[in-house]
Amino acid sequence: MKKLILLISFLICFVGFGQSIIVNDAAAPETNFTPEELITEVLIGGEGCGDVNFQLLQENPEGTANIANRSWGYFDATGTNFPFASGVILSTGLSKDAQGPNTETGTTGTGIGWGGDPDLKTILDLQSGDNEPTNNATIFQFSFVPVISEISFDFIFASEEYENDFECDSQYRDGFAFLLRGPGIPNDSGTVFGGTNIAAVPGSDGIPVSTLSIHDGSFTCGTEIEGTNFFPELYISNSGTNNANEIEFDGYTQSLTAQANLTPGETYELKMVIADRGDTSFDSAVFFNAGSFNIGVNLGDDFTLNAGNAPCEGEDFEIGVLPSLNTSYQWYFLDPVTMDFNILPGETSSTITINNSGTYQLEASIDGGCIATDEIIVEFAPQPTAVEPDLIIACDTIPNDGFAEFDLTIRDAQIQNGQPSTTVTYFRTEATAQSGNFPITNPTIFENTEPDIQTIYARLEETTYGCFDIVELDLRVDMAPMITDPIDSYLVCDTDQDGVEVYDLRSKDAEILNTQV
Repeated sequence: MKKLILLISFLICFVGFGQSIIVNDAAAPETNFTPEELITEVLIGGEGCGDVNFQLLQENPEGTANIANRSWGYFDATGTNFPFASGVILSTGLSKDAQGPNTETGTTGTGIGWGGDPDLKTILDLQSGDNEPTNNATIFQFSFVPVISEISFDFIFASEEYENDFECDSQYRDGFAFLLRGPGIPNDSGTVFGGTNIAAVPGSDGIPVSTLSIHDGSFTCGTEIEGTNFFPELYISNSGTNNANEIEFDGYTQSLTAQANLTPGETYELKMVIADRGDTSFDSAVFFNAGSFNIGVNLGDDFTLNAGNAPCEGEDFEIGVLPSLNTSYQWYFLDPVTMDFNILPGETSSTITINNSGTYQLEASIDGGCIATDEIIVEFAPQPTAVEPDLIIACDTIPNDGFAEFDLTIRDAQIQNGQPSTTVTYFRTEATAQSGNFPITNPTIFENTEPDIQTIYARLEETTYGCFDIVELDLRVDMAPMITDPIDSYLVCDTDQDGVEVYDLRSKDAEILNTQV
């Protein structure tokens, strides 16, 4: 009986904990990478792309001789549902403590810790409107020379300060910054380092990502204005029943993207810094998605049905990048069965015109040394097909000037031909039908603007994705017959003097028609 109880206890424990990320695994070659190698080999994903030079590392001093005490490193999320499969982590504590399951309300393995960072202190003080020290700052600072005009990378901020309302205490209000400086970059961070903080909440007016700007929406600290400096929709709980056991932290943000426009060939500096604020406990961390720091080739956002930007079936769609000097290109297509990228023969320009859904990859060989790649998903939205409608005929009215009123909507059903989620609008010209501008405002009582015969244009549009087809609709005005007026009187004799006689009205047809057929 005791053995049975022990077995059941073990099974419950096993089921209760899901797969966790692994940080600085001794078996992973990336664990022994230097910070510069983590930038070039993990974040960027290849040597020679962008000429990276590491300048400054600030970390837990106890981690210099002992990997287990490092405040930075490589994480592997294989087999988990964590949004990033692998990447780089910077922490305000021991990076290895980021591993799940989430069994602690606060995590710190560094005692009194180490120093903070004055630049991040300035940013967080400005956000909170107070004065608090920073501690346990981990910093990656490096210079790089981009070969494209836009950089971006994906990140997630996580913290043990979530779920305990510590967000409202300025002593427990961690945050981080990615300070970028160089040619063309505004100097608006307010820090000694200068430059701008590209780790602001996307779409905000430079609001830093911290436990104050992004946290659970069930409470506020009194200073938050939702949509202005507070974005609860970006928060994900990892506590209580929401604990996915992948990471230790009580909450984290959705995947966010930092980006900036640069001048290719110029030198820029980037300072990635995270720190505790006020305390030296309740750790926070930032996760960087492997391969997302793209400074070599960037195909931009995917074109998908869910995003609402998918092109329409049947149209030629161009994707690619602006051509660069001393750069050769090759396009690939992902085989959905083997999941291998197959070469597209002859597609060796910086752009490609496609009309099939799928994942496309561009490989750019830059200056013979950097091999940079990027992928893009393109889905094509359903394309409606408009049926050519029958002619609409209306009768002219006297004085037969060639104009009449038409109810154009009587052809809606014929044009739609049973296709769901479509609407029909009418236009006077093909150009306006193509643009969708200036439709006929009242199609049920439309009067033709050209006498006798006129062609207008019907636009059949799919209401979800906006794909459309255009078809001609002909209108014809038939002249009203001219009645002889006056016509001769029709007289018959009253033979029986009763005031009633039979008239053959058709005997007047020829006179009324007056040769009209």
